[in-house]
Amino acid sequence: IPACSQTHTHTHTNTPGRIHCEGFLKPDVVFFGDTVPKERVQECYDAVRAADGLLCIGSSLAVHSAFRFVTEAAKLGIDVAVLNVGITRAETTQGLFEGVDRGNLIKIESPAGETLESAVEALRNRQHHSTD
Repeated sequence: IPACSQTHTHTHTNTPGRIHCEGFLKPDVVFFGDTVPKERVQECYDAVRAADGLLCIGSSLAVHSAFRFVTEAAKLGIDVAVLNVGITRAETTQGLFEGVDRGNLIKIESPAGETLESAVEALRNRQHHSTD
């Protein structure tokens, strides 16, 4: 069954009416195993190339769709921080962060949810203290 080429706007309380194109109605996300649209991949490459650093959260980087941006950052000398519990592909790929003009890898071995909540709280406290 082909994907529906029409745009259907809806919220969780407003579902679209009957679809007449007989296509598949899918949200605008990429599900595991689906192909990432080329335009979105290019936008991500452009963002990496313009970045001072790259933060990967909650991913083992086992799939190429995420790992390719870490590889690009390393080649460009951009530092990469990975927040994840468990080993990641960034740590096990020999030579990825080795050599002149390569970025550095910073591994934060911690649960993403708890760590990000703590970081937000610390930033809020810092902001609160700076306005006193």
